[in-house]
Amino acid sequence: MASLWLATALTLGCTAAEHRPPGPNESAGPAFEAAPGGAVAAERLQVLRERPLDPASLEEWVPGSQPTLVGFDAQGRVAWRSPDRVQSCGEGVPGLAGLVAPWPALEPVASTPLPDGIEDADEQARALAAWVAARRGEGFVEAPDLIEVLAEQVSGIRAHAPTARLKAPLEGWYLDAVAGETAASFRLVPPDNDRFSVLGRVPNVPMDCEPELRDLPFCADAADPSLHAAALTPDGTHLVMLASMGNGSHCGEDPVRAVAWPLPAEVRSLLRDGEP
Repeated sequence: MASLWLATALTLGCTAAEHRPPGPNESAGPAFEAAPGGAVAAERLQVLRERPLDPASLEEWVPGSQPTLVGFDAQGRVAWRSPDRVQSCGEGVPGLAGLVAPWPALEPVASTPLPDGIEDADEQARALAAWVAARRGEGFVEAPDLIEVLAEQVSGIRAHAPTARLKAPLEGWYLDAVAGETAASFRLVPPDNDRFSVLGRVPNVPMDCEPELRDLPFCADAADPSLHAAALTPDGTHLVMLASMGNGSHCGEDPVRAVAWPLPAEVRSLLRDGEP
């Protein structure tokens, strides 16, 4: 089974048809915070305008390498395929698997190892297509990826992609991952960029250093988050996201995180009314 570290959301939000306050087992979702100076940093917005990165191009370089959402079914499950770690060097896609899990917990109930493509890229392509086709046969409907373009940022001699501009039904909104001392916060930002809502946080990647070296700069826990995929759950209450956390090394293998976080109540309301 692929060793994905799975962050979870513990409670469900209101369904798309409800217009009442959240009940005892529901979440009102995160609030918005004002950001008078701009929620998304100016340099990231500039990259999105001038040098946007098409996420599809990453998959073309190394097929199967990018964590990808496949779809949702009527039983409240989501399917995705992903390596357990995103590689920056090497061949093929070690640890590639197809996974199925109920949301929001995202604890896999099925994990299918897939070929890494090192010896035979065609075999990998056939296996990926067959796995996706099998999920379609089980009733998994395609999950449109919200990510339109990404903004790459330099991290040492590598790059990561912490910011995305989104497509409909959240056209013009942003997902923005901000590194912190112990964790990266993943924020949803409206088009006017004057406020943000922290959907959730993912812990930094611990560096493998001897205890006596932990105070040195190169032993600091790494926090170079990259966004790979994001989709709304069918009821419009949660955002399912696939991201990786940079491990700070030259030829790093960045652990993949699969999360499902409640959307702010305001956003859920806008989605119901068709006015994000």
